[in-house]
Amino acid sequence: MSFARYVLRRFTLALVSLVVASALIFAMLRLLPGDIAETKLGVGATPEAVAQLREELGLNRSAVAQYGEWLTNAATGDLGKSLISEVSVSSELASKSQVTLPLVLTSALLSLILALPLGLFAALRNRRPDGTALSITSQLGMAIPSFWVGVILITIFAVNRELLPAGGFPEGGWSETPEAVRSLILPIATLTIAQSAVLIRFARSSALETLNQDFLRTARATGLTRIQALRIHGLRSALIPVVSVLGIQVSTLIVGAIVVESVFALPGIGQMLLQDVAIRDFNKVMGTLVVAMGVVFVVSFITDLIIGLLDPRTVKR
Repeated sequence: MSFARYVLRRFTLALVSLVVASALIFAMLRLLPGDIAETKLGVGATPEAVAQLREELGLNRSAVAQYGEWLTNAATGDLGKSLISEVSVSSELASKSQVTLPLVLTSALLSLILALPLGLFAALRNRRPDGTALSITSQLGMAIPSFWVGVILITIFAVNRELLPAGGFPEGGWSETPEAVRSLILPIATLTIAQSAVLIRFARSSALETLNQDFLRTARATGLTRIQALRIHGLRSALIPVVSVLGIQVSTLIVGAIVVESVFALPGIGQMLLQDVAIRDFNKVMGTLVVAMGVVFVVSFITDLIIGLLDPRTVKR
């Protein structure tokens, strides 16, 4: 199979998966208890008023008709309007992403920058005091919940030393760049610590497995040191599992961002999603979840492409 066909197959799979995921999300949202019409009108609303509002919102139509209309509009980039504020879902997501996007992307980048060299170091120093200490530290990092890490960082740097804000985001957004950066330092550190611990373990395990391969032993027999043999002949092989896990980690960062945004009171997509679920604003919840799933599938698609470049055997399957 050519690389172009491999790319097309993966892209088609990602696209079909997104459509199926959107249908499942739509169906599950309709199973949630509560009614947006009752929420919008209040507890004192008459049944007639509720029925009229449901008709105006199109909620009295069949689920298939509602989903078909939503999917048609979404294909053109229209995610609809909020059932409460009547503001465009796309504009709301764009506004909230100025917090969530830098948080997720920076955390993922820092996690990779920290985890890859530390994981390789732990593998090369396997069964030595410093390598063992690093492995134990990463294991502890995996066991500690991210929200607890956030609370500890707030206590140390915001409460005790008053170096950084404990939460919130400037009202002016990135127009107040220094304050915006300061408000994201602790949330980014929280996510980075949690994600780095996982990546270090996988990078170490992958490097150890590669070091024990026959072709690495042959390379070392030519006079190369372990680190030279790994860098020249085994790095590509060692990177494949790390890239796979990194793709999954970036996806889980979206879920982790919801927790971290709650801990640090950040007005991001995660906080908005929790509020919209509570008030049953199905249009915004649907749009937010589908965009999040779209990001997950895009990351998975890019991960597959990178793995295909690192391991040509994957393309030929």
